[in-house]
Amino acid sequence: MLTLQRLESKGLFKIADEKSEELERVLLKASDNGKYPILCDTSPCLYRMKRAFKSDIKLHDSVEFTHDFLLDRLKFRQGPETVAVHVTCSSVKMHISNKFKAVAEACAQKVIMPDDSSSPLPLQ
Repeated sequence: MLTLQRLESKGLFKIADEKSEELERVLLKASDNGKYPILCDTSPCLYRMKRAFKSDIKLHDSVEFTHDFLLDRLKFRQGPETVAVHVTCSSVKMHISNKFKAVAEACAQKVIMPDDSSSPLPLQ
């Protein structure tokens, strides 16, 4: 069922919309009509779902879920590593780049994020 973004990117908008409606009905039932949040592991699909769904169902990217529900409840131990974070275009469009940074900073002493997440990091 989660080929919505792929269908849309191929110009199959009507089929993508039909599948979105079907998926929304299934997720509403699974979440007890939105009582429980839904965790999605693919941000492009999630971005499509958030734009298409008509209900107020709570949909979360894995990093967003970690930030909103786990960061204050679990103990994170910062490692001495430096990490580079590339935020996908769909995550940037959902305005959750800051959550990527906060989760990464809980795990590593130094976090590098390019100003423009669509640009590659400079090679060293």
